[in-house]
Amino acid sequence: MEKNSRKLYTKVIWYLVIATITLLLINVFSIARFSSKTESSMNIDIAKPIIVLNSETSEITDLSSEEQEISFSVKNFSNGECSDIKFNYQLKFETEDEIPIIFSLYKIDGESKTECIVNDNNVSEWFSIPHSIETIDNYVLSVKIDDAQFQGMSTQMKIIIYANQAI
Repeated sequence: MEKNSRKLYTKVIWYLVIATITLLLINVFSIARFSSKTESSMNIDIAKPIIVLNSETSEITDLSSEEQEISFSVKNFSNGECSDIKFNYQLKFETEDEIPIIFSLYKIDGESKTECIVNDNNVSEWFSIPHSIETIDNYVLSVKIDDAQFQGMSTQMKIIIYANQAI
């Protein structure tokens, strides 16, 4: 009986080897191999992001509890070209020293003056500027101090714009 089972075992192994070789040969010879080339050309225009802040630094002199105003604007065009991208942006106001200045930001639209939110880190709320239409957003920044010990001092102020593409 042992001889029969050994013969059967050898036959099964032999059939498995033959089946495996047959499957490998079928697999190798039945794969379609082809390639093709197609030539084309496209004229692709890349969108131009343009956002310009017209006043990045300003000297604040003779600080007091009276408000001083600094005018500046943000626009989406330069040198006759308008931005192809709609932007959302924030404004940040920094001074070069640790004078505790109170910033109040106003957006000017014709004759109206709308107060904008400026957080404790001196960063404004988000604004939006459209694409393909020359647009200027005008602002007035009011600065004053609360602390009399800084009365009459001067400092340099920097306006930073953080912008990202709007969807």
